[in-house]
Amino acid sequence: MTRFSVLVSGMAALLVLTMVTSVYASELPDHAGEAVMSQDVRAARQDRLAGADRYGTAITVTQLLHRDHTVDVVYIASGDNYPDAISVTSLMALSNTTNRQAAVLLSPKAGLTPEVLAEVRRLLKPEGTIRLVGGEEALSTNVEYQLSTLVPEGKPRRLAGPTRVETALVIADEVRVLTTVSEVIITPAQNYGIGMVSSALAGKRNAVHLVAPETRDGGLHPAVAEWIARTKPKKVTILGPEPFLTSFTYSTLERITDQDELNLTSFPCKPGYGTCNPPETHAATDAQVIAEKVVNQHFQGVEDYVMVSYAGAADGLAAGQFAVSKLAPILPIKNGAPGDDRYGYLIKQTSGRPLITLWAIGGERVINQRGIEQVAKAFES
Repeated sequence: MTRFSVLVSGMAALLVLTMVTSVYASELPDHAGEAVMSQDVRAARQDRLAGADRYGTAITVTQLLHRDHTVDVVYIASGDNYPDAISVTSLMALSNTTNRQAAVLLSPKAGLTPEVLAEVRRLLKPEGTIRLVGGEEALSTNVEYQLSTLVPEGKPRRLAGPTRVETALVIADEVRVLTTVSEVIITPAQNYGIGMVSSALAGKRNAVHLVAPETRDGGLHPAVAEWIARTKPKKVTILGPEPFLTSFTYSTLERITDQDELNLTSFPCKPGYGTCNPPETHAATDAQVIAEKVVNQHFQGVEDYVMVSYAGAADGLAAGQFAVSKLAPILPIKNGAPGDDRYGYLIKQTSGRPLITLWAIGGERVINQRGIEQVAKAFES
């Protein structure tokens, strides 16, 4: 049984036609006039949230999540680079635990597109505010000017540091102003796939997401070390390759904080990759291993799974806030290459549900249907 509806963000006006593709790959048995799901029959519904580009995809997500004039704060992040948009997901989790509603939109560095500006106007409450995520290298002063008439203070405040590392720390401090932070998740600053996986986990666990560069000398970035020493979280979770993890030794962390638990989730580096900064194909496989471990440990029994392209396609930046709203994991897929079916078998083992939904974030060009279908087929087998 196949059902099609549309959830596509329009480029010419605020009016947005939507395109959500829903596919049920298995017929459900009918008993006494009612559709009853047998425990031996599984079905994976496939839905897609997509716009004409990365900015339109983010609009599509916020239009699905928020009614007009219901959002307390809109965060504008760069659509040209990924770290800031991933780190700000930590603030999205507050929507699940407080009455504070937040949304993330993407912008080019030079200025907001007309469609993004219109969506900001639609989302904001009359007393709502706007935050720019990243410095002027990420979002120009023209973005500030475009938004100046929409906020009471006359200029949106920036959450920014000199680099992506410090910007994530500024965001973490913003979270601490609004709620108690007991858990920190740290990922490599240069790994998009692991960052996406972490953003969903941070949202589910009300944790802050920090990034740190991989270093040869095994040192902890001074700014990250100072923040952890100052805030003393109860739990530190680190996602990354073994050389990245070894730089965060137990002795170092025990010296700067009194956390109750250290949770290290690693994957092995292949021989020959001394700095563990391997080609993209190796990094993609590793992000999938991390995703599997995170699902096994933290997302047992969920119904929704959010799929993004492993290759760093910017449409996936809209996935974080959507995954947080669904309390769902993010799974980077390789667009139909061998290995995508691993998620289907994993979900079959951990979900415990006969019906699940696979959400693809981005258009067919970004995340093709073949990869989604591989996951669905493995789950249904």
